[in-house]
Amino acid sequence: MDKKTMNTLLGALERMKEDNMKTQMKMEELAWKQISLPCTLIEALSSLTKYELDCIRKNYNIKGISSLKKNELATELARQIPMLYKNIISNLDKERYELVKKIVKQSGYLNKFSLSFSKINSLKDYSILFPGNYLGDKVLFMPLDFMNAFSEIDSPKLQKRSNVIQPGLILLKDYSIFMDVWTRLV
Repeated sequence: MDKKTMNTLLGALERMKEDNMKTQMKMEELAWKQISLPCTLIEALSSLTKYELDCIRKNYNIKGISSLKKNELATELARQIPMLYKNIISNLDKERYELVKKIVKQSGYLNKFSLSFSKINSLKDYSILFPGNYLGDKVLFMPLDFMNAFSEIDSPKLQKRSNVIQPGLILLKDYSIFMDVWTRLV
């Protein structure tokens, strides 16, 4: 590849990176919507966009409802997801388990946290917690449905299990990052 083509490609990549950063910043701004607490799953889901609801649907591998309108999709997800919470809770790694436990102990929300937006988004994509603005503060909040499910099955055995899951997830994450980079290069 000649130098001119290489510079053109590098310039295009740099512009894509800048556009991606701008989009990410806009998404972060939009995520901190005014909320009322406590909040149910249907209330949290109803505040999301159709795209965000569809991401949640895909993460749970729920089929046959993608053509629903936004409000219908939120309602159907709120009906189906609580039946899947037990599986999600029992597969939390140590970091997420401790975060969930902390939020449950603090009446369902945190206003002081140090999670990256990508981690917040990944937890939102499983309806575990959501970002919001409560009484003028950015908070992470958990739907009552999830808090109740967690409280029902939380135990020392579950906590031990979360300690074991972490190393395996790190390996999977490293592999996932490698595959993502590899796919972009090829």
